[in-house]
Amino acid sequence: MPLFFDTNVPIGYIFKWDPWHIYAKNAFESNDLKYWSNTVLEETHKKLIELKDDYSNFLHDIHHIIRNQEGFFNKDDIMSLADSSEVDLESKKKHLIIESIWDKEGFAYEENSRTISNSLDGIIMDFNSDIYHRKNKFSVNTLLHKRIKDYPKIREELKKEIHYPDYEIFLDAHDLCFIHSNLEFITSDYNERKIEYVKSQTSIPTITDLRKFVFK
Repeated sequence: MPLFFDTNVPIGYIFKWDPWHIYAKNAFESNDLKYWSNTVLEETHKKLIELKDDYSNFLHDIHHIIRNQEGFFNKDDIMSLADSSEVDLESKKKHLIIESIWDKEGFAYEENSRTISNSLDGIIMDFNSDIYHRKNKFSVNTLLHKRIKDYPKIREELKKEIHYPDYEIFLDAHDLCFIHSNLEFITSDYNERKIEYVKSQTSIPTITDLRKFVFK
């Protein structure tokens, strides 16, 4: 079944510390035909720039504190530093970053500040290349659908319940349904009432919660 990805799928895939990353990764690695649209591409680019700066600022913030202190830190200590950071990033994402780094780096219960600082040096250095590698991989393996028609009547109906740019994204998928009548729309922004309304106004037969793509 062909899949159409809402913006949270490419964003979740591109950022390895995103709460949706494992689900987005599993969806992306499926063997189905995969699509996104110009609207999704543009929103992804906008969010990528914003989130890249937020993640980068947070990493630099934690690194600066650790680098200028001596002694040992455990994971809870770093979590406290994360909570005190004024960088505009959700607390859940801050914690995911620390959890991921601590586990991946194989730190002991407590680690010397120099060891943690050296690890953060490498992580920060690789951060941008990791993001753009994932973005390019996603772009190469996902087909770009360019909407043919405007559908003004359907747009006006969708605008009664759906905010911008979501209604434009649904129109992109609606248009693609004339090529793939069995298209499956994948989103993490899953609200049953909203989903049923969109399906009643468009030709999209299936709208699926991204959480369907559970751990492999």
